Amino acid sequence: MPAITGSTDTPFPACAIERVVTKTILQAARSKCGSLWGSIAKSFVPLGFHYKNIIRQKLRFVKRKTRIFIKNIFIQMYFCLKYKKYNRIIYRKLHFKDKIWIKIQYMEQKRHFLLTRTKNPCIIQYKGCESMIILQNGVISVGIEPYGAELSSIKNLRTNREFIWSGDSTYWSGQSPILFPIVGRLFGDSFEYGGEKYYLPKHGFARKSNFDIVRTEETEAQFRLCSSADTKRVYPFDFQLDVGFSIEEKKLNVTYRVKNTGDIAMFFSIGAHPAFNCKMGDFIKFDEYETLETYTFDTSSFRTGTKPFMERRKNIEITEHLFDDDALVFSGMKSRGLEIISKGGSRIVRVDYGNAPYLGIWAKPGAPFVCIEPWFGINDAPEVSGNISEKEGILALEAGSEFEYTYKITVA
Repeated sequence: MPAITGSTDTPFPACAIERVVTKTILQAARSKCGSLWGSIAKSFVPLGFHYKNIIRQKLRFVKRKTRIFIKNIFIQMYFCLKYKKYNRIIYRKLHFKDKIWIKIQYMEQKRHFLLTRTKNPCIIQYKGCESMIILQNGVISVGIEPYGAELSSIKNLRTNREFIWSGDSTYWSGQSPILFPIVGRLFGDSFEYGGEKYYLPKHGFARKSNFDIVRTEETEAQFRLCSSADTKRVYPFDFQLDVGFSIEEKKLNVTYRVKNTGDIAMFFSIGAHPAFNCKMGDFIKFDEYETLETYTFDTSSFRTGTKPFMERRKNIEITEHLFDDDALVFSGMKSRGLEIISKGGSRIVRVDYGNAPYLGIWAKPGAPFVCIEPWFGINDAPEVSGNISEKEGILALEAGSEFEYTYKITVA
């Protein structure tokens, strides 16, 4: 009989996804058809769920003797809990051949689930990944996901106000990815080192890596990513990346520590990408009057030059068309921090970015969030040599040496 195994000791009702998949397989085995709307809906009834809508599904079954092979499932389900808490499966395409990653938004927390098929195609094994780490001090709470060591929540406990973008994929599914070991895009998505060519995606691989949890306390947490055989296929250096989070009053300190654990110099970039909730008409206010140029980019995100942006001003108003030409990227700022101010004049968030040489400000046009991004590195230009040691903004770290950077977020 089809079965699913898995732990249900996390706050997320793991039985919900188990019931959905179990019902799907049972119904498929019995009816050999793809009409599962009713069975999926009914599976939520005993759990206290209200069935809302199934946007799209396509089930194709192939029967070979007594076995049913489920080839592809394309499902996006929307359902809600009682008490007006909405949840949704974020990944639209679920490929049911070897394994599936499902990222689920549950209330204010996220869970990643790995479903793998065994030799018996009607038996699914379920494994829940590490749950979100919560820090709190009675004033604010902070949530961090071990997947990507991604900051996912900063909430004022007294006002119940959330400051970090929800990750709604209608605009952008990210929240605060860590950019490492490159920032931006490499020309040809590759670089050369030691006569070899290596391929890296935009913003590197840290944001899509599982970090180890080194330490967790009530107000502090530390995560670690180390080089491995997998990372060395795309990045030839030995490293240890530690990401630390600590809170005090209404302030969150985020610290990056990069250690060269190899015996040769390593080249890297690193950057932050936190997204904050805001509204059209809010504005960004630098600490000092700034005269700045912004880098310009082509449609492939490569640098093409610079253009004047502001002269002896502190404020940038957030408008629907501010980011029509992609991100604003500055260098040579006098300020070491900025604030996001509401249209009414009250401070929403302050970001102290310190000595970061580049500052990116970005959002999807018209989106209700803005990213404040301190960078140690920048996108390539089309005419680059490709040698990573010659890349603009790249950092060099000698064997055994460490690099450390801290930025701070203070909320209202």
